[in-house]
Amino acid sequence: MGEMVIMEGRGELVSELPFDPPKSLNLVLAFPGVAMSTAEVYVRCSPRKAGSESATVRMLEALEGGKLEEIAAAFENDLIAPATKLQPKIAVAMEALKRAGAVGVSMSGSGSTAFGLFSSARKALSSARKLRESGLEALAVRTI
Repeated sequence: MGEMVIMEGRGELVSELPFDPPKSLNLVLAFPGVAMSTAEVYVRCSPRKAGSESATVRMLEALEGGKLEEIAAAFENDLIAPATKLQPKIAVAMEALKRAGAVGVSMSGSGSTAFGLFSSARKALSSARKLRESGLEALAVRTI
């Protein structure tokens, strides 16, 4: 769609944001060098309790506010625990992102790529370089 969107369901439900998103977000993607089986991760995931607050709603509110700390606090992925149990290197990558100065970290989908939110493109680029020097595959990216 050429812009930030909301993806729900299994990624098949795509809609535009009901507000103008932040200009851009600076991220570092860190690949720990391990592959994941989505099926294995999902089978180990506990169902979310009925009536729990929607992670999508929290993230939309944080994006609308535009404050990095609120956006980072809204990162939520129920698949992190089972994925890191299967592949502990994911947790190592997430910790490396935190040590590199990420405002917040999470994991993409069912893994294995971790990502960190940074306060500037300069910090993201510097951090990605340091992570690569430590042996992780890392790439600084920016949303549009």
